[in-house]
Amino acid sequence: MAQGGKPKKGWRRWLKRFLVVGVVGYGAIVALMAVFQRSLIYSPVKLPPNARLLLPPKTHEISFTVDGVGRIFGIYHPPKKNELVVLLLHGNAENVLYYLDLFKGLVRLNVGVLMIDYPGYGKSEGSPTEETLYRSAERALEWLNREQKIPFSRVVLFGKSLGTGVATHLAAEHSCAALILESPFKSLASVGQRKYPFLPVSLVLVDRYEVLSRISRVGEPLLVIVAEKDSLVVPAESFTVYKAAAEPKTLLVIKDADHGNIQSVGGDFYWQRIKWWLENFSKKTDN
Repeated sequence: MAQGGKPKKGWRRWLKRFLVVGVVGYGAIVALMAVFQRSLIYSPVKLPPNARLLLPPKTHEISFTVDGVGRIFGIYHPPKKNELVVLLLHGNAENVLYYLDLFKGLVRLNVGVLMIDYPGYGKSEGSPTEETLYRSAERALEWLNREQKIPFSRVVLFGKSLGTGVATHLAAEHSCAALILESPFKSLASVGQRKYPFLPVSLVLVDRYEVLSRISRVGEPLLVIVAEKDSLVVPAESFTVYKAAAEPKTLLVIKDADHGNIQSVGGDFYWQRIKWWLENFSKKTDN
């Protein structure tokens, strides 16, 4: 009996150690994710302050100061008289140069376009957080209104990926002309939880970008663009946001497109549909 008990006692000791190591290791992973979570969310590429950007004709760099953040830089293609202006809020990667094709495509639709780099991106100062992104976007909207004399009723908010959280926040707080969301998610927590199902993302995430809870407060005409094979923001997330939004709203699904190639896969169809929508949504007029 005694000899038979020794293996059992050793097995239990081994199992206990294994469980302790597992719990400690899991806790360490969670702690590291909590500490370094913003480096997982934001992927900025900095540019030297004196870098000269190769920009489309009639497009120039602009900058403004955001209190508590620093100087924010962007690129601006002014509108012609009474044209719409798109405030383009890009995704979490790189800087404005990475999204230049999207910027130039919008310019070809005969609208003005302002795209800013978030804090810590490109030439912009500061560090990216949910709060600093919101404050920078608010200041960009203010810059268009006060310094460029563009009424909110002529500003279309366009958020791409992470930018959908920023654009929805703006639209819920300000009455603009319209809102375009490309690859919107319910919240950043839902995207993170899907990507890391073994971690308590929803519990530790600080920057949340709650799109779904805000979309019902948006009264502007809405266009939701979805990549049919989106592997990062699964289409079900975008469809849920679309269903929760108030009318008037339009859904545009780009077949065979993934998260990072919506424009290239959609091609002329993508741009023609956006052009048609911009020309036909119920605009507010304040010329």
